Amino acid sequence: MRRANTESASPAGSRLAESGWRPCPTLACASSARTKKSIVEPAAFGEQDLTARDLRLLSVSVGVAFLDQLTKVSARAFLRGRDPVNVLGDYVRLTYLENPGMAFGIRVGGPAFFTVFASLASLVVLIYLFRLRSERSGVRVALALVFGGAVGNLIDRLLYGQVVDFIEFGVGEFRWPVFNVADSAVTIGMILLMVLVLTDHRDELSEAGTVPPNSKS
Repeated sequence: MRRANTESASPAGSRLAESGWRPCPTLACASSARTKKSIVEPAAFGEQDLTARDLRLLSVSVGVAFLDQLTKVSARAFLRGRDPVNVLGDYVRLTYLENPGMAFGIRVGGPAFFTVFASLASLVVLIYLFRLRSERSGVRVALALVFGGAVGNLIDRLLYGQVVDFIEFGVGEFRWPVFNVADSAVTIGMILLMVLVLTDHRDELSEAGTVPPNSKS
């Protein structure tokens, strides 16, 4: 009987061995399992850190969009139907303008085209904002400014079919196109992004030794 039990258990043991199962007779195996479990915990903590940074960047975008809408509501209430209001003499003034085109009064296509274009542009910037988590903070802040400005103008297009502009500056007859807070955020974000990209490119060339000597500051 004892031999029969041994023979019947042997096929089962061989099947377990073939499947990759091995017994864990010592405490070292259990200790290793506990160690592996502890290795996973820092990764989960890192994911929470990334989420916190994402929320801070989104707060920048939300702040830009909120400030943009607040100033536009004020412009509709106090500037519509009025002559331009001088703030710093003739250099800076508030001029109410309803713009169905792009930023700074650029017009290409109709209102529906601009609404679709603004929606797609906002979506693309948002995707890049989350995909570039490994980039330094300056790049992501620049994208957050662009996204907030794009959303601010998109809200106007969805609600009114046009954008309110009210900030104007210039000297005499030389005037910059009227713009708003959202346009400013997009412009500042794009300039910051270009500066950072050019700086990184210059640093890479310097490390490779390909920057001309007379171009170094």
